[in-house]
Amino acid sequence: MNSFEVPDWGEDAAVRETKPKETKPKEVKSKETKSKESKTKESTPKKDNNQQKNQNKKRKSTDEPTPAQSPTPAPTTPTKKKESKKQRAAKKKKVDAIAPPEEPASPPKEEDEEDVPAPSHQEGSKAKDLIDKMKDSLAGGKFRILNEQLYTTTGGTAFNMFSKDPSLFHAYHSGFASQVERWPSNPVDYFISYIKLCPKNKVIADFGCGEAKLSASVPHKVHSFDLVAVNDRVTACNMAQVPLKNSTVDIAIFSLSLMGTDYIKFLSEAHRVLKIGGELKIAEVKSRIENVSNFVEELRKMGFNPTHKDETNTMFVLLDFIKSDRRPNNNVNYVLKPCRYKKR
Repeated sequence: MNSFEVPDWGEDAAVRETKPKETKPKEVKSKETKSKESKTKESTPKKDNNQQKNQNKKRKSTDEPTPAQSPTPAPTTPTKKKESKKQRAAKKKKVDAIAPPEEPASPPKEEDEEDVPAPSHQEGSKAKDLIDKMKDSLAGGKFRILNEQLYTTTGGTAFNMFSKDPSLFHAYHSGFASQVERWPSNPVDYFISYIKLCPKNKVIADFGCGEAKLSASVPHKVHSFDLVAVNDRVTACNMAQVPLKNSTVDIAIFSLSLMGTDYIKFLSEAHRVLKIGGELKIAEVKSRIENVSNFVEELRKMGFNPTHKDETNTMFVLLDFIKSDRRPNNNVNYVLKPCRYKKR
């Protein structure tokens, strides 16, 4: 059995074993460099030390960056080139062609100015109702003033007043129509129903006819009188002096028209134009008559005989008379009170 012999490397070997190995920094080699080195080792023979050093220097020069070959910096955004004036103008035209036109700027609001919302439909209807109420109130106030004047002046004064300004008469009757709408019934309707039952040859005189509703509702001959002629059916006059001959009328009617401080003259004029046996029909507000019997007695003095009285209506009293053949008494008292309104 052969003994294992330790090779003798001499003193240099002992020194190599005792000296610590020097560590050199590892060189980072690319894959291409490694492949080139392996090929060179395989293909080329060993060279001398000078050639080895030259090759090592070349390898270092390829691995380490040179001042000319500095490491590539991180990518940065390319800087925009300055546009010329023509390029900017062309670009602006393209943008203007694509973009919608700008709305004109609203004028700056004042400090005290606030946005007022448009009224809704409900608010608009409330405002309209309020305006209508105000108009009705004004019309009602004007009617009350005119109505009180008619009750506190003579028929001649009222005729002159309305002749000069017919609009006053229209304002009065507009307010009167508004009042009638609140009544349970209109006395004119009662007279229309009665006249329709009379023979058609009867002649009627309507004192204070207004818009001549009675004449338009019956087939009879009707003379309609009032202070202003609102249509072709009406004759404007003072009802104390109507343009009719004596004893030419069969029925004389006063529907809420015994107004004025001289209403007795109106009744005397009715007596003049009525035939003997002709009918006098009166509708008057109850509040004007303190005592109905006293009023009937005054009419008896004037030559009228009472035939019928109706006080069933809550607002009016209806009185019927016939013209007698006796001579009228000139000593007649005014017993009807004027309509006056309480001050508000």
